[in-house]
Amino acid sequence: MAFTVDAFGLGHVFYGGAAIVLVTVFCLSPILRGVRPLQVWAPQTLAGACFILSFTANYILSDSPESVVNTTYVLGYALLVVWLGALAVHLGRQDESTILDTIAVTVGALLLVWVIMVVPMAAGSMQPRGVALGVYPATDLTLLALAVNLSRRLHRTVPALQVFILVLTLQLGLDLAYAAAHLFAPEWVRPLLACYLFAYLGYAIAAGHPSVVELQYHPVDDERGSRRPTALILFTISPAILATSVPLYGSIDAIARPTLVTVLLVLVFVRLTRTMQALTGSEARSRHRAAHDPLTGLLNRSSLFETLTRRLGRNARGSSGTAVVFVDCDDFKHVNDTWGHTAGDDLLRQVATRLAASLAPGDALARHGGDEFVVVADVPDQAAALALTDRMRASLREPLVVNARREHTVTITVGAALALPTDEVDAQEMLRRADVAMYEAKARATGQVVFFDEALAESSRIRATLGDRLATAIAEEQFRVHLQPIRGGAAFDTTLAWEALLRWDEPELGPVSPEVFIGLAEELGLIRELGELAMREACAGLARIRRECPRVGDVAVSVNVSPAQLLDPGFTEMVRRCAREAGLPLHAVWLEVTETMLVDTAPHVLEAIRDLRRQGVIVLIDDFGTGYASLSTLLRLPVDDVKLDRSLVARLGQEEAATRQLAAVMALVRSLGIDNILAEGVETPDQAVILEHLGCPLAQGWLFGRPAPVDDVISSLSHDAVR
Repeated sequence: MAFTVDAFGLGHVFYGGAAIVLVTVFCLSPILRGVRPLQVWAPQTLAGACFILSFTANYILSDSPESVVNTTYVLGYALLVVWLGALAVHLGRQDESTILDTIAVTVGALLLVWVIMVVPMAAGSMQPRGVALGVYPATDLTLLALAVNLSRRLHRTVPALQVFILVLTLQLGLDLAYAAAHLFAPEWVRPLLACYLFAYLGYAIAAGHPSVVELQYHPVDDERGSRRPTALILFTISPAILATSVPLYGSIDAIARPTLVTVLLVLVFVRLTRTMQALTGSEARSRHRAAHDPLTGLLNRSSLFETLTRRLGRNARGSSGTAVVFVDCDDFKHVNDTWGHTAGDDLLRQVATRLAASLAPGDALARHGGDEFVVVADVPDQAAALALTDRMRASLREPLVVNARREHTVTITVGAALALPTDEVDAQEMLRRADVAMYEAKARATGQVVFFDEALAESSRIRATLGDRLATAIAEEQFRVHLQPIRGGAAFDTTLAWEALLRWDEPELGPVSPEVFIGLAEELGLIRELGELAMREACAGLARIRRECPRVGDVAVSVNVSPAQLLDPGFTEMVRRCAREAGLPLHAVWLEVTETMLVDTAPHVLEAIRDLRRQGVIVLIDDFGTGYASLSTLLRLPVDDVKLDRSLVARLGQEEAATRQLAAVMALVRSLGIDNILAEGVETPDQAVILEHLGCPLAQGWLFGRPAPVDDVISSLSHDAVR
C-alpha cells in the first residue's frame, strides 16, 4: 500500500526492504533446514543473492542503471533454472523427453513473446526494454516446466514444491500482465509491481516449509513413465501457427521469427519421435514381462507352452526329436525355512544360471513355478536326452553361495519325456508326461532321473482311472477288510487281536495295492471317507467274529490310521461311533499310527489321542525304529504299545548282531514305561523263538497267518473249535 501511494519515496524503500527480507528467507531457509548436497542447492542460494542485489540497486540505491537491475535479476532467474536442473540430475537419470519439453516450452514462449510484445513494441526497431520484458515470462515458463517435471518424477506430494509451482504460476501471470501494462496501460504498472511482494512471500513460504528437505530424497522406482505430450504439443505448435499468421516487421524479424519457428518444429518432431520410441520400448518391456519369470528372467509357464508347441510342430516336419525335461530342486523348502525366502530366491537365480549354462544354444529353459524348471531341447534320441540331464545335474555339483559364510549344494530330481517326429503328441501331453516321470523319480529316491516310457504310461493311465473310480468305490463299499492275527502268550499260541488291512478288488482292473489307493485318497481328499469305511468294516468284522466264535474271548481289532485322518476334527467321534454301532467296547479298538507323523503333530491331534486313550482305545506307534526321532517320539507322546518295524525282525537268525540290537531297542522302550511291544514280520520259527527268549509279548507275521477275509477267519476258528 505504501509503495502504491508513495512510489518514489518511503514506499519505494519499504517495498525494496520487504522484498529483500522475503528473498533472504527464500535463499537461506533450505540451508538452515539441512538440505543436502550443498552443491545442488548453491545455485538457489546464489539466485536469491542476485535478486537481493537487483532489489538493492533498484529500490535502496535508486540511481543504479537499469541495465544493472535487469542483468542481476535475469541472472537470478538463470540460476534458478540451473538449480532445478541440478536437483533433477541429483534425483536420478534425467529424461530426454523432459529436456526436450523444457527447451520447446522456452522456445515457444520466446516466439510468443516475440510476436505479441517485442515486435509490436519495436515496430521495426528493437528496443532493449521490450526484450527484457519478454525474457521474464519465457523464463517463468521454463522454471514452471522444470518444477512440474520435478514433481512428476518424485511420485509423491511435497508441499514445498507444490507451493513453489503455484507461486511460479502467479509470477508468470504477473510478468505477462506487467509487460502488457507497459504496452497498453502504463497506469497499472505500479499496482502490478506491488503485487510482486505476494510472489516473494510465496517463495519464502515454499523455501521455509519443513517439507523442503524431501526434495533431496530420491524418488521411489515407478514404471508409470507414460507421457502425455498432447497438451504440450498444442502449446508449442500454437506459437508457431500464430507466428506464421502475423505479418513480418523488418529484416530482423524476418530472420528471428522463421528461425524460432524452425527450431520449435524440429523440437516437436524430435519430441514426437522420442515419444514413439518410448511407447515402442514400453510395449517391448511389457511383452517381455508377460513372457518371462520376474525372479529369474527365464521363460514363464505360458511362454514355455507356446515355445513347446512351436518346437513340436517344427520337429514333426523334420528329423529331430523333442525332449521335455522337468526339474525339481530337492528339499528346497529347507532352504527357505533355514535362511529365509530372500536367500531362497537368490539360490533359485543361481540355479537358473547354472542350468542355462549347461544347455545348448537352441534349448529353451523356463521356470515352471516354485523350485521347478523345464527344459525344451531338440535331441535325436533318448541317449542325447540323457546326456542333457547329466549335464544339468553336473552343473549343480559345486555348492551355491547362500551368503558370505555359507554354501548349499542343490540336488535335482528329473523327469523327462521324448517325442519323436512320428509321435502325435501336443505340448500339454508332453508336459504331463515329463511331470509324471518327475514324480515317479521322486517316489523312487531324490536325485534320480526317470524317462517316461510305456510302463510308466500304463501305470499313469491306471492311476488316473483309479482316481476317477475311487469315490464311486467308496460310496458302493467295494472295499473289504482282511484280518491278520496278532499273537501272544506262551510260544505265541494265543490270538489277542487282528490287524485290519483294507483291500480293493476293482471290478475291471483287479486287485489294487493299498499303497496306491490310500495315496490317491489323500491326494483327492477322500481319505476321511475311506478311513471311516475301514474303521466301520473292521469293527463290524470283529463284532461278527465275537458273536459267531465266542470262544475267541475278549479279542481286539487294530486299524491303521492315515496321517491325514488325525488332522480331521471329527476323527475321535468317528472312532467312537463305529465302535458303538458294532457293539464293541472302546478297549477292543487299537489304532496304529506311523511314528514320523506323530513327530510333527499339532496340539489338537495329540489331545484327540489322549482323549481316545482315556476312553480305553489302545494307541500303537507303527513301524517303530524307522523314523527320524524315535526316542523323542516316545518321550513326549501318550502311547500304549510299540510295534517294531519288520526290518528289525528280518535279520534275526541271520546276523549275530541282530539279536543284540533288537534287545537294546526293547530295553530302551521298556525303560520309558512301555511294556507292550509287538514285533511284526515274523516268518520263521527261529525268529519266534528268539523273540520269546527276549521277552517280546506280542508277535505278528506270516508264521501265524496271512491276512484273510472275515468269512475265512470265522471258518478257520470254527474248524479249530470242532477239532
